Amino acid sequence: MYGSGLIESDAAKLVRLLAEHPELQARVRDFDGDGGFMFGFDESLPDDLRATWDVICSEVDDSGHSGASFSLVCRLAQRKLTHSSS
Repeated sequence: MYGSGLIESDAAKLVRLLAEHPELQARVRDFDGDGGFMFGFDESLPDDLRATWDVICSEVDDSGHSGASFSLVCRLAQRKLTHSSS
């Protein structure tokens, strides 16, 4: 089971990594597609951004997340991005 500290830490790491990629950062911040981050986000990206997303995910996922827990990391990062831009 993942503790909230790990989820928080990985969400903060994701936000930091996304800061280097403004277009991808905006897509994460504004994403609200069917299937959520677990089933819909990758398919919503053009190939060039998907490659960047894959690299970012591999850097964040060194904690060994399941699809569900990584989706939670993405939602928390999205919340942080939304609140920091308002």
